[in-house]
Amino acid sequence: LGGVVGYQFAALELIHEAHGGPPATTAGDLRPETRTDGDDRGPGEDARPGTPRREGEPFSEMAVTPTPTVDMHVPPGPDLREGGGEYARLAASWGLRELPKMAEVYPLGGAGDRLGLEDPETGESLPAALLNYNGRTLIEGLLRDLTAREWLYYKTFGEHVKTPVAIMTSAAKGNHTRISSLIREKDFFGRGESGFRLFEQPLVPVVTVRGGAWVVSEEKDMSVALKPGGHGAIWKLMHDQGVFTWLGSKKRVGATVRQITNPMAGTDTTIFALSGVGARENKAMGFASCERHLGAAEGVNVLVERGPDARGRFAYGVSNVEYTVLQRHGISDEPVAPGSSEARFPANTNVLYIGLEKIQKALESSPRGAFPGMLVNLSKPVTKDGVRGGRLETSMQNIADALEGFSAPGERLPPSRWGELPTFVLYSSRRRITSSAKKKRDVTREPSAQNLAQTPDGSFLDLLRNAADLLDVCGVEHPAHDGGDVRTYLDRGPGFIFCADPAIGPLWDVTAQKIRGGKLHDRAEVRLEIAEAQWVNV
Repeated sequence: LGGVVGYQFAALELIHEAHGGPPATTAGDLRPETRTDGDDRGPGEDARPGTPRREGEPFSEMAVTPTPTVDMHVPPGPDLREGGGEYARLAASWGLRELPKMAEVYPLGGAGDRLGLEDPETGESLPAALLNYNGRTLIEGLLRDLTAREWLYYKTFGEHVKTPVAIMTSAAKGNHTRISSLIREKDFFGRGESGFRLFEQPLVPVVTVRGGAWVVSEEKDMSVALKPGGHGAIWKLMHDQGVFTWLGSKKRVGATVRQITNPMAGTDTTIFALSGVGARENKAMGFASCERHLGAAEGVNVLVERGPDARGRFAYGVSNVEYTVLQRHGISDEPVAPGSSEARFPANTNVLYIGLEKIQKALESSPRGAFPGMLVNLSKPVTKDGVRGGRLETSMQNIADALEGFSAPGERLPPSRWGELPTFVLYSSRRRITSSAKKKRDVTREPSAQNLAQTPDGSFLDLLRNAADLLDVCGVEHPAHDGGDVRTYLDRGPGFIFCADPAIGPLWDVTAQKIRGGKLHDRAEVRLEIAEAQWVNV
């Protein structure tokens, strides 16, 4: 971007654009655009229509490039909810077979300010990865899900698999040091030191809407306020710090990417099916998606149709649009059908499949890969007197904008062929994919009026709702978790608690072979910290 000056210039342009100014040129170069692909003619080749004019070349030889348009469609994709679960089982079986070729990537670099976590002894702020969720930290939960998938592979094929784990940390709140220490204290979770690769996300200055002034801390000798610059830094960091090379040396061709604040993505078939579809069809990138409620503060998945370019081609690809810039991209928050509370465009959950080699090539061939989805979120006050601001952020999902497929010159790609694109969407039920624990519940509000979305309390309720669905599959009777009475849940607690080591499955069909029949009474609690069990009519 041009160092500090380039950072400041891009931030100023995006702030100006957010207040009604023209589209940013610096950031615009890094956004999806109609490309002329440069003038890469060999000796004696004629100029293609729309290529840049060379010095001395007459203007009469240049063809007029048609005005490009950008249309956004609801992306098609396989749906794990359809067909009575048959497709979900098939796709999960593909993912199970591909496990020895897969890696895990965890972006843990966020500050997690909205959770308000503190060390009980020192009072120091803690990163989101250390939130105690259902008896263990969030990062332990992710690694437990991974171990469960490896255990199922061993039970199925008789071979032990150790999946390499790449983790992006940051200096915010001692994130890198704390995560490193936790992994060592847990003896590398049985994976050995060589099973992990940690790399640190850079921090960037916070700027205000008042001329892009940097925020400084008067309490800390006027030091500059720094925050992580968004998870979009992950791809360039993986390249610069040799993570792609490390994974390649371990013969890995794909990876699943999970956010630390979403403990739900390992439920049933979700991760297996996502990696199975991605690896089997040799995709570059895949998004696990689900329904989105109207007005929800979350991004959406779209299929972008852009063009024509100078050659008359149209570009196509699945991408992400953050909720803070929906209107800027011409996306209205409209219902999928009249009177419905579900939005037309599905939710982006930040649960991804990536083809490692394809991501690396996109990164090296396009600046959009190095700085994907640039934006400045100006929704929060950043100074004591309430001046709003933010920092220049990038979005890891938007590397998809550098992974587009193209139509033939002069033609559009018909919707029947959108499934052939390098990027794809896989749909499932919302509770099977996402229920984040990223912000502290506001206890000052009346409980009956509280919105539990994105809080640990709401996420745990969804965890128990999934448990209720699992027990239904297993034929175990249980009290209801209707979730309709928030006050009762917060005051009295859930009707029951059922938590099992995911290695008992992790696929629910496998769990149902081990747990069969029986009944949980009101206020019962069951915790099964075991991988193999036989429960019959308990």
